[in-house]
Amino acid sequence: MKPIAEIADEYAENVKRMKFQRDALYERMQVEPQAEVRFRLYRTINSISKAIGDSQYAIAVMRGQTRG
Repeated sequence: MKPIAEIADEYAENVKRMKFQRDALYERMQVEPQAEVRFRLYRTINSISKAIGDSQYAIAVMRGQTRG
């Protein structure tokens, strides 16, 4: 079994990747001419943002910075 600190570090790496992906999708959404595609990208960006927030909260709990 992995220690919690190691799992928290892996979550943090995943958050970095998700932020990179979200930023790339946001840039794509800004130049997308089709409203339907922009809307789908917007929903995807929102889903990723929620996952980032949830992961950041989980990291804080694992590191003892907040109570879960």
